[in-house]
Amino acid sequence: MPTITVEVPENIPIDRIKMKIQKLITEERLKWELFEKAKEELNLTEEDLKDFEKAREEAWKEEKKRLGL
Repeated sequence: MPTITVEVPENIPIDRIKMKIQKLITEERLKWELFEKAKEELNLTEEDLKDFEKAREEAWKEEKKRLGL
């Protein structure tokens, strides 16, 4: 498993940072598990996934314009 090193300023409680990072990792793991399960149940091909990614990128591009980012 990869490791990430994070520099935390001395005035920030490290325990809170660890807890938030662990929660984020748990959420991301669950999202990917759901994605993989959905992909399998829907019998999506690599081409389908490429098409979805292209549509997602186009939608995000438009949303960024709308938000002025």
